[in-house]
Amino acid sequence: MSFYGHKQGIISEKGQSFFEGQEVSFIYRKEMRTGSIDVLRVNSAVISIKDILNQKEQNEKTVVNYEKLMAVYN
Repeated sequence: MSFYGHKQGIISEKGQSFFEGQEVSFIYRKEMRTGSIDVLRVNSAVISIKDILNQKEQNEKTVVNYEKLMAVYN
């Protein structure tokens, strides 16, 4: 079903192992970062970055392809 010209995407096979709220790690600006998944997309996820030291950037988000995400297990 489309809504205003946009089709709702089905998460790719690589994204099936991730879920919203999950802690993940990834490389961001040439450094290893951690964050949590806010939104799952077809081929990528919107991530809230948690370990940025600069106070201004604490609410920073980025989009990362599922192939570049690693689940963090506690």
